[in-house]
Amino acid sequence: MNLSSSPVSARDKLFCCNACALVNEIIEENHLEAFYSYRSSQIPPPTDQKGNFAYFDDPTFSQLNETTYPNGLRSVTLYLRGIYCAACIWLIEQLPVIAKGVISARVDLSKSSVKIIYDPNVILLSQIGEALNRIGYYPLAYNKDSAEQENERKTRDLLLRIGVAGFALGNIMLISFCLYQGIFSGIEKKFSHFFSWISLFLSSLSVFYSATPFYKASIGGLKARRIIIDLPISIGILVGYLYSIYSTVTGSGEIYFDSVSALIFFLLCARWLNLKALQHAQKESSPSKPFLPYYAQRITNGKKRSVYTQSLSSGDIIEIGKDSVVPADCRLLSEKGFFDCSIITGESYPVSKQKGDEILAGTKNVGGAILAEVLNVGDMTRISKILSSVSSSAPSINQHRGGISDKLSRYFTFILITAAVCVFLFWIDSSFNVAVRNSLALILVACPCAIGISFPLATARGAMAALKRGVFVRDPGVFERLSNTKKAY
Repeated sequence: MNLSSSPVSARDKLFCCNACALVNEIIEENHLEAFYSYRSSQIPPPTDQKGNFAYFDDPTFSQLNETTYPNGLRSVTLYLRGIYCAACIWLIEQLPVIAKGVISARVDLSKSSVKIIYDPNVILLSQIGEALNRIGYYPLAYNKDSAEQENERKTRDLLLRIGVAGFALGNIMLISFCLYQGIFSGIEKKFSHFFSWISLFLSSLSVFYSATPFYKASIGGLKARRIIIDLPISIGILVGYLYSIYSTVTGSGEIYFDSVSALIFFLLCARWLNLKALQHAQKESSPSKPFLPYYAQRITNGKKRSVYTQSLSSGDIIEIGKDSVVPADCRLLSEKGFFDCSIITGESYPVSKQKGDEILAGTKNVGGAILAEVLNVGDMTRISKILSSVSSSAPSINQHRGGISDKLSRYFTFILITAAVCVFLFWIDSSFNVAVRNSLALILVACPCAIGISFPLATARGAMAALKRGVFVRDPGVFERLSNTKKAY
């Protein structure tokens, strides 16, 4: 590792910085040397941040972020800076060894968070924060907004449907193998009939639970007098299922329970992959909130105390230190102050404020320490209102409607249904079974799913690429309109 300064000597060892030396001391004191066996690559040295975690003990913080169990234990989820690999996970989950009173610590690497269960009678949450900071992981409050919660709900629902469809498909394929083998080697009719009824039961799970999103979308499209891509899918599923029931009951004709179940399972898997890609693109292409301080220095009766920012209220007096971000909309009480307002105005040149002037949350105090009176906190601040307005117009997963994708899907679906009807009428003279089989095959093979999946994903990825280059795309439909642009000024 390239050293940014001269090596630090401690206990006959050389370290790149004091922070790494301190972490090594803690690891050895608690007999956690196995940490180094889990490390598969170099880890950046921990930032030597002297965090103030007193606000973790604020009652408002506890009310908003902690869960208290009947036995008196509490759980809290914290966001951690500095998680990189399996070694980090292993070390953090040894927190019960490092800090007495911690019952368990479970890391979620995908979210860079840790869920901690601890005994508040033995250890304070602020002490846990200090312990995490000492080993190189700076903890912050973990805030999950409503959009993330909704995305998680959609993902859980879709995964449950995929699980049911996969369970049904796996068992139906085993039964179908027996039926197909019976065609060549022979099978008693009673066993063939029995296996068909089992397949009917299993496929019903997929048809009436896993496939319901297709039906709801199709019905919604018909109510809006629109033909959408889910319509031929729904028709194919229901026709194949109903025809298979007819064949099972009468004991004649082919059954398509395996084909119907496979169609549902693989379509749901494709939609899950599409949903995850769109959610990732949406997350990357949405404007993120500025990093506002999680705590503030409130002055009460001449005494200064660190409190959770959301516990501030209008009229509170706070102290804002040099190079600190203003935590709320305030009125300046000091005679003069200098602030970096670039997050609001885009201008980084310091702005002078006089006593009585308003200073906005998110701006940075570049002068000396000042006193201010709180006016608005949280969602009522100017910066929160601005970002809420921007976020509501950010590209969403379902926003792109009425463009090329919608038109192609509508025309293609109409042509597909018309062609399926024509195929059925053409073959009906041969036999009803042949007509149904051929028209069903056409619907399933020509499913226009790729059209519906590719366009929203492409526009979302385009919005993400534009944001990385400093361009925020408010309306994804602009990409289609740009293709028709003849002149640019």
